[in-house]
Amino acid sequence: MPYLRELQATLNAVIAQAAGETGSTYVDLSQASEGHDACQPAGVRWIDPLFPTTSPVHPNALGQREMAARTLSVLGLG
Repeated sequence: MPYLRELQATLNAVIAQAAGETGSTYVDLSQASEGHDACQPAGVRWIDPLFPTTSPVHPNALGQREMAARTLSVLGLG
C-alpha cells in the first residue's frame, strides 16, 4: 500500500502541475477519499476490492457519486 499511495501522490502532483500550466481546475480527491479504500466495508469504500467484484480496484457507484459531488462543489456547480 505505501508504494501505491506514493505513486498516486506523484501522479496527482503531475496532473495538478499540468492543470495549473493550462489554466485548468484540478480537483484533488486524495484527502476526501481517505478511509474509503478497498479494505473498508461495503457502503464505506469508494473502491471495490480485488475479489469478488466485477470491476476490481476501481471506483464503485458510491465512490463515483462522492467524487462527482466534490468535483461539482469545487467547480461551483453543486
